[in-house]
Amino acid sequence: MKRNFLLSLVAMVAFSLTGNAQYTVTLKVIDLTNGEKTNPKTDADNTDANIYTWIDDGLKALNPRSPEPDNWWFPMYEDHSITPHGAMVQGDGKLEWTLTLNVAPGVYEWNPGAKSLGWKDINTRMTVFPFTGNPKFEVENDGTITGVTSVEVEQVIEYNEGIMTLAVTAPAGTQKVFVRGLYGDWNNTVEAIYSGEYGFWLYEIDGTQIPKGNETQEYKYWWTSDSWDTEETVDAEGTKRAENRSLTYAEDDIQYDEVLFWGGGWTPSSIKKTGLDQNIDISVSGNNIVVTGTYNLVKVYTFSGQSTGTTNLPSGFYIVNVDGVSQKVIVK
Repeated sequence: MKRNFLLSLVAMVAFSLTGNAQYTVTLKVIDLTNGEKTNPKTDADNTDANIYTWIDDGLKALNPRSPEPDNWWFPMYEDHSITPHGAMVQGDGKLEWTLTLNVAPGVYEWNPGAKSLGWKDINTRMTVFPFTGNPKFEVENDGTITGVTSVEVEQVIEYNEGIMTLAVTAPAGTQKVFVRGLYGDWNNTVEAIYSGEYGFWLYEIDGTQIPKGNETQEYKYWWTSDSWDTEETVDAEGTKRAENRSLTYAEDDIQYDEVLFWGGGWTPSSIKKTGLDQNIDISVSGNNIVVTGTYNLVKVYTFSGQSTGTTNLPSGFYIVNVDGVSQKVIVK
């Protein structure tokens, strides 16, 4: 009995050690331009200290940052004032920025950036990741690591041509609409280029800013009005969106959005049936606009103000005027 107990105890200890086994992984940004892109010699503040990485909470738990444990960035170069820190390694015609971290079995994400870019991601700016989302890797129970632990920076990035349009309708009374996201580097000054009488707002995405091969990358953004605090909400109580909006670039395409409410103390109003009799309903069926209820006259206009019919309509914005009261409609 005593022997069986000891065997069980040994097995439990072995299981515990195995279940908490620690391994290491080395994350790398490999500059194939030998530092020309990632190590600017004309930027004294960032020379030899330019590339860093964000790591997810799982990696942060296994690699607590000191000092400032809540800080999100980790240097991929030698900085003995911060732990953990990395190392910059000069190779044969290439420069590697590295960071070695402790890992346990699980799935992890990271995302490198550059100080010289204004603390922005290197993806789409210095290189193009051949995948969607953050670099991700997995550690198996035996320590085998699969996935993306290194990314390369190449000499040339080719860009797209053409324009993609972000289109949004906003609550009645909206004066300005801004799009904040990767297309505008998350600042608050990228204003929608057109505001229509009926509440349409458009923002054009320049394809020449989107690297080829990166069209399938999801770009995150959301809409705001007037100020940083006045962002879109999902209800009148000011509940913010659970996730950012996203899109993938498609030349000459339009993505249609609808903001139902603004937060930040802005008094919202529904954009549905504004001024229309509640017995009248306007809907879209395929490429046709359908008006039901009791009314005398229906007129339909294109976004540019041209009169049109209600059937076989191409994709776009339309104004439906029922007995002198207008409502905006999107045909997709």
